[in-house]
Amino acid sequence: MLVAKDCRNVLVEAGRARRGEFFYCPFCKKRLLLCHGEIRIPYFAHSARDNCNSFSENESEIHLLAKQKIKEATERLGYRAELEKVLPLISQRADLIISDSAGKELAIEFQQSPISIPRLRERNQGYKSIGLSVIWFLGPNYSFTNPSQRTVFKFADQETKVYYYDQNKHEIIILTALFKRDYYKFEPVVHRVPFNSFIKNFFLKQSLPEQSEEILINKKILFKQANALQKDLLLKRVPTEICRLVYKHRHINVACGPWIIHQGTQAGLKTTNWHWRLMIILELEEFDQDNLCPVSYLSKKFTSDKYFYERSIESQFAKHAFLKLLQELVEKGIIDLKLSYVLVKKLPIWFENYQQKLFFLR
Repeated sequence: MLVAKDCRNVLVEAGRARRGEFFYCPFCKKRLLLCHGEIRIPYFAHSARDNCNSFSENESEIHLLAKQKIKEATERLGYRAELEKVLPLISQRADLIISDSAGKELAIEFQQSPISIPRLRERNQGYKSIGLSVIWFLGPNYSFTNPSQRTVFKFADQETKVYYYDQNKHEIIILTALFKRDYYKFEPVVHRVPFNSFIKNFFLKQSLPEQSEEILINKKILFKQANALQKDLLLKRVPTEICRLVYKHRHINVACGPWIIHQGTQAGLKTTNWHWRLMIILELEEFDQDNLCPVSYLSKKFTSDKYFYERSIESQFAKHAFLKLLQELVEKGIIDLKLSYVLVKKLPIWFENYQQKLFFLR
């Protein structure tokens, strides 16, 4: 930790603290040790026998330096920056609180070590309960060149953006345009913004320049995805319960499914796009043509944590993804939407064999 209170109850940063004085934890009030080695930057630490619920003793040098560097940079821009500010109303401590002259505040959390979704959700809910915006900056332990979908959607904000802090270049790396094709690597759009511009844009409510381009699905990609699914089926890598469900619906096999199951680019799914789309198509088959099915029923079933990665914030991401797919089905003439109901018009074609399916695409 970088901040403590002295014997006069004044907050002191470790870099300005004097040896020989007494320092105390702002949260638990217990005595702290001032650590001032030749390698690590100065910091405060609890005694090994003390247990404080607010302050971690395992912050790395990277974490400590990042907080210090962000603080100094924001102060040079004319903003107020408070390190490790304790928020008594929610029993939390923010890595940094930045505020402007109008009193608008932003909490910054720099995350370098693992954190569970329940813990992350708890902290986000705490900030939300007091009306404080928070941005999580991921450190170098989290890769932005090869990110996992689980990590991305764990830390994504309401706009489904993820932020990394590059200490060496003093830039914010933003991942956006989150799309995923089956059997292709997950590659969100990455763009860099100077830290100063990022902070100014937040307080001035200006949009950051960003690149956003949806992935297109062409015949070459469809062939690749269909062949990959056929191979998975032959090698018995398709879950047995899916194969049984397809057979129960009187279809030959998964690989002979309609082409629409291969046309998805939805990110954030725990499973493949073809699996998610297939299950929705099979569900629609349960309803005869011209029969109505409540949208709410389908939405609840296909936007759950069974299909989508958990989020640490309240988000309509999965619901919007589902509604987008419904609109695609409307445009293809498969369904129609009547108020809050789905009307099945014409179910997509299944094929008698895999060769027939390939011939149909040609």
